Amino acid sequence: MRILLPFFFSLAILLVFLYPSNYALSNQNGSPGGKTGSPADIQTCTQCHSGTINTGMGQVEIITNIPPTGYSPGEIYEITININDPGFIKFGFELTAEDSFSNKVGSFLITNSTETKSINNSVTHKVSGTSGVGQKTWNVGWTISSVGIGDVTFYASCMSANANNSNAGDKVYTTSSTVSEQLTNYTIGDNTISVDRKLIKIINPLSSVTKKSYNQPLFYIYNDGTVEKKIIIK
Repeated sequence: MRILLPFFFSLAILLVFLYPSNYALSNQNGSPGGKTGSPADIQTCTQCHSGTINTGMGQVEIITNIPPTGYSPGEIYEITININDPGFIKFGFELTAEDSFSNKVGSFLITNSTETKSINNSVTHKVSGTSGVGQKTWNVGWTISSVGIGDVTFYASCMSANANNSNAGDKVYTTSSTVSEQLTNYTIGDNTISVDRKLIKIINPLSSVTKKSYNQPLFYIYNDGTVEKKIIIK
């Protein structure tokens, strides 16, 4: 017993020091998802890393090639996430897109599979896409097939890490960028639909207001009086 007690005590001390390091390193290969700080996600990178949001000296921006006239369903656009934070050498991010009802909308396309990957309804970094010298940029594609979604907001949570094998000293930033839908008339079947219309609410068959969900019938009600019944299969 006299031999075992010092051994287990030493082991416990070793684990205390190693655990924060392993915990911080566990997300080097990307966010687990749901950490963009968007209305739907709420949480940010601070769930795993230290720091208070947007208190560092860094700057984060979301840049798109979506024209001022707005996005068009079916087109593919480039979304760029850029972070500048002098003195840091490791960076990470998560990006998502939501409509005005906090529903995830559109699809992200991985254009650089070496540095980025999909996670749930978002996109994040890979371990091979974290290195930089005071700055890091990631590019992804985005497209949307649905008509009449209206404004779409991109939300990103980014972090700067000092690579000290712990979560201490990291900086977390959030930002967002909103784009509009191009005002164009679309013909679907015998109906001409104007994108001027805005989605008011979504209701289920019990007439309760709900968010977009999958594999069940929902009714989309617009400000021009039209109603669409949709079942989105996933």
